[in-house]
Amino acid sequence: MEPWRKYLFQPNPVSEWIDEAIIVIDTNVLLAAYQWRELTFSEVVTVLEELKKNNRLIIPLQVIEEFSKNRPQQIMQRINDINTIISTLKKDNTSLEQKLPMWQKKDELLKKAENSRKEYNSSIDNYNKELKNLKRKIENLFYEDHILDQIERIADGIVKSPTKKMSEIIKEGEQRYKDKIPPGHKDSTKSENSYGDYIIWSTILELKENVVFVSSDVKKDWVYSYNNNSFVARRELTEEFYTKNNKSFAHITPKTLIDLINPDVDDTVKEDLENIGEFEEVSYSLSKKEEYNDFYYRINILIGFFADKGKLNYTGNVLDTAEILFEKQLISEKLYRKLEDIYNQDPNDFHSLLSLEEIIETYHHLAREYFNFNEKN
Repeated sequence: MEPWRKYLFQPNPVSEWIDEAIIVIDTNVLLAAYQWRELTFSEVVTVLEELKKNNRLIIPLQVIEEFSKNRPQQIMQRINDINTIISTLKKDNTSLEQKLPMWQKKDELLKKAENSRKEYNSSIDNYNKELKNLKRKIENLFYEDHILDQIERIADGIVKSPTKKMSEIIKEGEQRYKDKIPPGHKDSTKSENSYGDYIIWSTILELKENVVFVSSDVKKDWVYSYNNNSFVARRELTEEFYTKNNKSFAHITPKTLIDLINPDVDDTVKEDLENIGEFEEVSYSLSKKEEYNDFYYRINILIGFFADKGKLNYTGNVLDTAEILFEKQLISEKLYRKLEDIYNQDPNDFHSLLSLEEIIETYHHLAREYFNFNEKN
């Protein structure tokens, strides 16, 4: 293709080619499950399962990480919503005889009103009780979460991480953000996960087929929008994807996805999908040491998953388990040596630790090998 032609590339409407495209899911679609009615969640799960069955569904590793990080905040928001309702419930504990002493007790209107006051207080008590039961059920999502179980089942075998080293992606992201190249440069001022969007985009760019990215995000570095409704993917994104892969890229909302795949869906489902709220990332002010501990924790969890998938007994000791994984040729020597470097350090001697970037890179290296192993087994 002559270089100048990329600037005049015109994508076809997504409705014409979505039936053959790879569908990539954004974080906000997974998080929205904690806002939807059960019917809506069930409908979306059915669509995603069918896409997975036909090898047309991909979830970037970055999306899984962001979902894991922000999921507790979504559960807490639902709990806070109930607490707000409970705090507004006010009983009327003063009898009408006390408030209106001029009326006789035998007055029929007074008696009816007093009975209604008592029924009102009883209803408040019942409502309060049921709200607290509901809150306990939501709190239990931290231990038994059917939504998480469904997402885990769907994600199994379709999570993709970039093949590039994370340090390379971040370096690219820094330059792109300086040059105001979408996507993600609008996040450049964020104190944390400022490269999340570009990591997702890097994952998408490695796909060699037509891609539809499903997201409720209306950020201007992803889409052209009006009245806070996304309209179409930015020209820079469709152009870059076409130049690299000679394929089409589109950005659509969850509602558009369902409309195109199952236009006869119930109106209540469409309403839910139309009203997905904005999701703000959980913001943590972590000290440098807390950031180290965060990635030590992530590596710990992932090693546990690896051991479980490899049918090994995980005792909680990362290095011992990594050694067994290496001996069984389930992880590479390069990864094992890097884990050795990390876990042979004295975690209390903060100044002697490997750089945070090295630990993050090791975490992503481990994630890539885990998901590669997962796909083969």
